[in-house]
Amino acid sequence: MHEDCDGILHVRTRTTAVLALDEIKSIGIENMLDIRSYTITPIVGSVSHFIRFLDGGEVRLAYNAQGCLLEFSAQGVAVEIQDGNRLTMASLRRGCP
Repeated sequence: MHEDCDGILHVRTRTTAVLALDEIKSIGIENMLDIRSYTITPIVGSVSHFIRFLDGGEVRLAYNAQGCLLEFSAQGVAVEIQDGNRLTMASLRRGCP
């Protein structure tokens, strides 16, 4: 983990990293051309999303009916949080540092 000259904290790990995401207001994908598949599954009271990137990275997330984030997990994906509440996912081959 290190902070760059712009004050951005960078974390790279091959193990589990735990972040508090209770303030996240939006989740986006840096480049839709990096997506191999995107599946949306409605489940009673929530909606689950599964995203697979071309380079093998995967993201799982779920929202409840009120739009609150219930679950977020990512493997092999660059994740950037901007302004403390905007999360952007990117392929590691292109992505965020």
